[in-house]
Amino acid sequence: MKLSTRLALVVTAILTITTIITTTQSLLVSKDEKISSYESVLNGFAKQLVDSNEDDISLALYIAEHSPIPVTLAYISDGTDSNYLLENAGSSYVINGKSEIENALEQNVIKDNYIVRFFNLGDGNYLAFYLSTSGINSEINHSFKKIILFNFLVILIAALLIVFLFRRDSKLNSAAKGMQEFIGDASHELKTPLTVIRGYSELLSSSPENVKNYAKRINEESLRMANIIDSLLKIAALDEGGKSEIISIDIAEYLKSHIEDILVLQPNRKISFTHEPLVIKAPYDLVDTLLSNILTNARVHSPANTPILISISGKKVTIEDGGAGLKEIPDKPFKRFDSSRSRETGGSGLGMSLIQKSAKELGAKLHFSKSDLGGLKVEITF
Repeated sequence: MKLSTRLALVVTAILTITTIITTTQSLLVSKDEKISSYESVLNGFAKQLVDSNEDDISLALYIAEHSPIPVTLAYISDGTDSNYLLENAGSSYVINGKSEIENALEQNVIKDNYIVRFFNLGDGNYLAFYLSTSGINSEINHSFKKIILFNFLVILIAALLIVFLFRRDSKLNSAAKGMQEFIGDASHELKTPLTVIRGYSELLSSSPENVKNYAKRINEESLRMANIIDSLLKIAALDEGGKSEIISIDIAEYLKSHIEDILVLQPNRKISFTHEPLVIKAPYDLVDTLLSNILTNARVHSPANTPILISISGKKVTIEDGGAGLKEIPDKPFKRFDSSRSRETGGSGLGMSLIQKSAKELGAKLHFSKSDLGGLKVEITF
């Protein structure tokens, strides 16, 4: 499991537990406050009956009928027999003996979803006020479900945001690290021809008799630097998303024209080309960067008397050469491929980076392997 996923799960669990605890506490406090307000109402009823000189039953009925909270009023005789005078709060309360009534004369009793207060009429008769708490419980439960659902959605959004931010940071860090490696490799490649040019420039001032040879080497290294810079600019353009409009490209015709170019430069090169029709819709510059670099590598990194095999089958293009192949095929798009071979042939070592990046932009799949010819085999699936 990835670190970002584990962290998201831990944060989600902490948020969930914290939310449940705080929500439960706040709802319990709210419930206690409502119960207290109900008890205050009952205490008020009892005080009015004690302080009044009016008929107790008539006053109790009046109070119950005008109560802001639904009230059930019962007349109790012979200890436990109840006659309900008003049933606005239900009538399911069960009295368990006269002792229970005696206990509730001076204070409220909470039992069976009721808050109860008894009033002594004398001669073993009582009045009972019942306030139902089922509405409070129902309201609290409903609020709890709503709050939990709301918080769950908030936690889910937070978790998704955490995962997104971690993944984005991970991608940014990975891209930054890859670019750092790439810049380091490119700097190394640029440093080499600069050192050579500087060395031959110093020799020109001290040994002018070899000016022709020195000038040739300076020119070769200058061309190499130009090639490196051109590759860097192309990679930068790909990073910035710079590409031409999408057009229809006949891959077979494209390859035919480049095969002719290779034969002009290397007339003795034998090139085999078998193909099926393949037309794709894509930005031309990306296709050109991808295929031209693969073909250039096949031409430059293999002896001029070895064959090159090119084929198109379905949506797959295969290009093979008889060179030395690659010592390493890295999995990072910024990483240079075989740098030693690049220096031997005058290359920049950045061609494969361009191949990988342009293939990624095109959504094409690349597969590198050793060719039966002895060199590199590249398969591109569009």
